[in-house]
Order: sequence, then structure tokens, then C-alpha cells
Amino acid sequence: MDEIDGDGLLQHDIPAPALRVGLVAIGAFVVSIATWELYRGVWPLNATSPFFLCLILGAWSVGVPAIWGGLTGPAIHWTVGSGRIEIVEAFSQARHHLFGPDQIERFETRKCPAMEGASNWRVTMTARDATLRHPRLRHPQHR
Repeated sequence: MDEIDGDGLLQHDIPAPALRVGLVAIGAFVVSIATWELYRGVWPLNATSPFFLCLILGAWSVGVPAIWGGLTGPAIHWTVGSGRIEIVEAFSQARHHLFGPDQIERFETRKCPAMEGASNWRVTMTARDATLRHPRLRHPQHR
């Protein structure tokens, strides 16, 4: 959630840590419960083993991507203040960017129409330095 501190800095986390923990927990639950409850239908081998194996593999095809998304999804912290924008990726201190007014070329606001309900909006920042890359930062040469 966006918060403005007492010193006037806007804090924005993408996505919330609770979402990441929730994805890992749900994925682990799906994988473990399906495997624990259905493995007796697979072993010892019998006529119904392929059916139960397909059910287990189906649960794994849902649970493993949920775990993977929770572990490797973007965890980015933005701090927007007077005259600077700081972007830090949670699991990689090498991906720490600090932008001053002289490093920002422009901001664009784009409308992303939704099929149902209100449309979403996206803000794109274009940096002057082409070597800076970030999922939400695009240089005109890298579009």
C-alpha cells in the first residue's frame, strides 16, 4: 500500500510481501495435501494408478508455479521524494537505482482499458541513461 511518511516521502511496494508469502503457502499446501492424500491410489501399482497420478500431477502443475511465483516474483520498493526517486529490489542490492531530476527524461501516463469495470492507469518513467534497465523504467531505444 502507498504511504506518505511524516517527511513527505511516498513509499510504494510492488507487490506486498504478504502476497508473496501467501502464494508460497497456498502452493505448498496444494502440493503436499494432494500428494499425501492421493499417493495411496498410485502405490502399490494397480489399475487406477494412472488416474490418481494424473490428479497428483495436476495439483503439482498448480502448486509449483504458485510457489515459484511467490519466490521469484518482483519485490520492488519505490521511494519518491522531493527531487529524487529511489528504486530498490528486495533480493538484489545490485539493483538499486537512485534518480535525480537530471536523470529523468519524462513521465508518461497511459490508460489501460479494462473489459469490465474501471480502466487502469500506468505511469512509465523514461531515464536518460540507456544502461539503466528496470521492469517499470523504459528507455525509448528499448521499447
